[in-house]
Amino acid sequence: TTTYSKGQALVRMIESFVGEDVFRDAMQRYMKERAYSNATVDDLIRALDAAAGKSVGSVLLAYTEQPGIPLVVAEARCVNNEQRVALKQDRFTTRESQMQPQHWPVPILFGPPQGAGTTMLLDGTAEIAAGRCGDAIKLNLGDVGYYRVRYDTGMRNALARVLPGMTLPDRINLLNDA
Repeated sequence: TTTYSKGQALVRMIESFVGEDVFRDAMQRYMKERAYSNATVDDLIRALDAAAGKSVGSVLLAYTEQPGIPLVVAEARCVNNEQRVALKQDRFTTRESQMQPQHWPVPILFGPPQGAGTTMLLDGTAEIAAGRCGDAIKLNLGDVGYYRVRYDTGMRNALARVLPGMTLPDRINLLNDA
């Protein structure tokens, strides 16, 4: 069931990353072009890239060609009363400290738990502006991404304060990440 869960999560993540309309157009194109024939992941990537007008394939391939789950490490700092969050991509593991490092481009939807989100593609490390110092900032809004998040203590405490106001998917996602 893990493979099916991962497949479902990837479809949802790519749809969120490119947008519902673009994803629907890509799927319609893909189904029409591949009707009554065999299809490969490359066929799907071509349809997604064409509909999106940008390369989405590298994101999808990173998840289909290697095992594991990305971990996004988030650490906030305060600069002139503005919260800056450093993001670093790693590999999520609960048991094996000697796991081989892996790399994924990670589509991230982030923002205040009760607000609109911003989408970015994390490819290694990045720093984002995230409101005023101490504001609650949630990564993986709506639980649409296939990755785990490790928040620093301050960010986790800020999210805990607003937990009752979060959507159910965000609360479950936050608890799973913990």
